[in-house]
Amino acid sequence: MIPWRRMRRSDREMSDEEIEAFIKENKVGRLGTINARGYPYVIPLNYVYDEGRFIFHCAPVGEKLDNILADPRVCFEIDSFTKIIPGEKPCNYTVQYRSVVAFGKAFVVEGLEKKMLLERFVESITGRKPQGFTEEELQRVAVIPMEVEWMTGKQNRV
Repeated sequence: MIPWRRMRRSDREMSDEEIEAFIKENKVGRLGTINARGYPYVIPLNYVYDEGRFIFHCAPVGEKLDNILADPRVCFEIDSFTKIIPGEKPCNYTVQYRSVVAFGKAFVVEGLEKKMLLERFVESITGRKPQGFTEEELQRVAVIPMEVEWMTGKQNRV
C-alpha cells in the first residue's frame, strides 16, 4: 500500500526521469515542517539533490531546526511557473507549470558525514570544490539531509 494519494490528473504526472531533470535544473525549493504549536512552517531553501536525497544547510539554531529535531517528517516542494495560457472565458484559462513534491524524513548529521555533505553542497552550489572547513566554520552550520520516501511531479505542458 502506498501511504500517499495518487495524482488525480495522471495525464500531468511527470516520469521519474522528468522529475530528476527538473530537480537538477533548479536550486531553490520550499521545506515544510510542523512547528511546536502544530502549525505548518514553510521556508525557501537552497538545496542539492544527491543520490536520492536532498541536502540542506542552515544556522545551528532556529525554528526550522527545532521543528526537524522535534518531528523529522518533512515535505519539500520545487516549482516553476512558465506562463498563463488565456482562454475564451476566465474559467478556461490555464497555467503552464512544473512542480515536484517530496515527502520524507530530515535529520541533522555530524562528524565526517557533516563535512562530506557540506563539501558536496558547496561544490554543487558554487561549482568549486571547497578547500576544507575549519572547526569554527563547521560549528556555525547545521547540515540536514532529507531521505525521500515518496516523490511526485506534475506539469501542464499545454
